[in-house]
Amino acid sequence: MSTSSAIAPPIPGVSDDVLRFLEAKALIAHLRPIVEMTRGIFVDKAPELRLADDPEIEDDRYVVLEVDTASLTVEEAVAAQRRWSRGLFGVCPASQAQCFRLLMV
Repeated sequence: MSTSSAIAPPIPGVSDDVLRFLEAKALIAHLRPIVEMTRGIFVDKAPELRLADDPEIEDDRYVVLEVDTASLTVEEAVAAQRRWSRGLFGVCPASQAQCFRLLMV
């Protein structure tokens, strides 16, 4: 049994490469709280998750949570981004928060 299925049922739409990355970093337990927190802030559509690598920083790999903000005003988007940033530290240790990045499109 994989670590992800031992902790909680899988989250629909999360790719195996994201799950493997989080398992390798011992962050799989933080995935569901981060996704739920993100859905609570950006309610129009569930976030899309994918792995990304920083093109300028070697070995900087992270999970991108892409959210649709087309329906938000600039002020609402800024406020939502701030809520997400604060919320991230409530569900993930600060030492591991850099493994999750928000992309607002």
